[in-house]
Amino acid sequence: MSRRCIIALTENKVDLSLFPVATVENSISSLPPPLSQVILPRFVQHVRENFPSFDVIPCCCIMDFKDKEEELNMAEIIFMIDAPPSLLSHLLPMAKNIKWIHSYLAGVDGLCNELRGLDGRKKCDLLEKVFGYSGGKEDLEVYRQSDFVVCTLPATAETKQCISYSQFNAMKKNAVFISIGRGSVVDEEALLHALHSGQIAGAALDVFNKEPLPVDSPLWSSPNLLLSSHNADFCDNFNAAATLRVFNANMIKYLRGASSNADMETPVDCNRGY
Repeated sequence: MSRRCIIALTENKVDLSLFPVATVENSISSLPPPLSQVILPRFVQHVRENFPSFDVIPCCCIMDFKDKEEELNMAEIIFMIDAPPSLLSHLLPMAKNIKWIHSYLAGVDGLCNELRGLDGRKKCDLLEKVFGYSGGKEDLEVYRQSDFVVCTLPATAETKQCISYSQFNAMKKNAVFISIGRGSVVDEEALLHALHSGQIAGAALDVFNKEPLPVDSPLWSSPNLLLSSHNADFCDNFNAAATLRVFNANMIKYLRGASSNADMETPVDCNRGY
């Protein structure tokens, strides 16, 4: 039986011999290991145990593609962990048999920009994870009724600063706003006004319009505001088990002949950006 290939893209080179040592625990005493060092070894082991006809080829830079023409030609799947979209754009012209691109990260706006211009017959059938959005921009009833408003919206032209004065003014005085999606969705000036005026009880932001958050940002001195540095995913092992479950379900569909987004779970529409 001929071998089949999955290319795994990471930001940094990963030592696969560390599995299963690299873990993320609930501790604030030290920084967690890089995301790719936690996810990639588990992914490789999962593929070996469940899909033995596939080889995983790790890559973190253009030089990793050198002398791998055969593997690139055989590759059907790209598993994006934390690699920059630019690495994907360098890889795609060389890997001409790619059928499916699977992203560990939910924030796929950068990947969509790279993939939008591809030939529709060759572009990805899947990028992992879709954001849910309940209620339109003008529907304020959900804000009036909620004690906690959690924003997980992706960054698109339609969502830019869609949480603004109207939304905060509609919220209860004792309500809390939490943003963990994309910073461009929130009108930070409107949020600051809501916090300083007491329109809402408080807020927590993990994402911002500018990242890292500038030292002179008024958000630092705002009352009743918790800030974190875009690291809300520091859960146990970066939720690796759930990631593998989603990949496993889609891999089974793929091997059974799935050929479009409609056939897969958690698809992404590259034109919509999520």
